[in-house]
Amino acid sequence: MEALNTLNVITGSALMVYLLLVFQSARQLPIGRMIQDTAYQHRIFACIFFLGFMWSLRASVLDGLSVHLVCLTAATLIFNWRVATVISFFALLAQTVFGVQSWAMLGVNGILGCLFPIWFSYVVFVVIYNYLPRHFFIYVFLCCFLTAGISIILTMFSYSFLFAANDIYSWEQILQGYLYFSALVWFPEATMNGMAITLMITYRPEWVATFYEKEYLND
Repeated sequence: MEALNTLNVITGSALMVYLLLVFQSARQLPIGRMIQDTAYQHRIFACIFFLGFMWSLRASVLDGLSVHLVCLTAATLIFNWRVATVISFFALLAQTVFGVQSWAMLGVNGILGCLFPIWFSYVVFVVIYNYLPRHFFIYVFLCCFLTAGISIILTMFSYSFLFAANDIYSWEQILQGYLYFSALVWFPEATMNGMAITLMITYRPEWVATFYEKEYLND
């Protein structure tokens, strides 16, 4: 009972923090461009639909813990972290409305399942952009492929820590029934994001907010 009460406090606090962070991101969106550029609107709606579809392809391994591809590293690189935050919010909200996700876990899923991989991906991009050569291969492999794979592993570990710290599952249960899958899912996650970014910067590089064609393709 005590663990359940603690979890209720955590989920309630997480929801308030998550909504505040989404609101702050939404305030800084390029509203003018979003209103005037219908093609940009279509890309945003397409990304929301795609994320919702990918997140619905899940394997529920333990109650409250499921395994699915996240695909937010590519979304972050394509739209930038603020737009990706709002996109992921609407995708998560749709999942919750249709009963795929729990209302009680909306804040936790938002912070751990959406904001964490988005922020992690963007921080890695900024570090690589500033400290490594700006090369096409480095952008695709390090900023996207490798970052996406590491991101989903860290996301699963963060969920594991939350559930273990609140005595919902033992570490043994989590390791055998949930974390085991991180070894299987990191490569598909990395591949999906890497393929998406490779296709985008090959055919529509102007659509990728973090890809500066003159810098990455200069040599």
